[in-house]
Amino acid sequence: MWKNDRFFEERGKAFTPKIAAALLKDGTAKVKGLRSMKTGKTYDGTVLLADTGGKYVNYRIERRDKN
Repeated sequence: MWKNDRFFEERGKAFTPKIAAALLKDGTAKVKGLRSMKTGKTYDGTVLLADTGGKYVNYRIERRDKN
């Protein structure tokens, strides 16, 4: 994990210590205001930590649909 994480920068969010702590503790972090790379619109989602066991850390996003 990096302070200037490209995954979060591409989605218009800062990688905060709060997000990092949640990912390390639970493997998930709820994040509001993620920017879609395709449409540019914002949405809320849950970022999941997908550790490959190697040198790099990967993330996945589960979108939360607004009712």
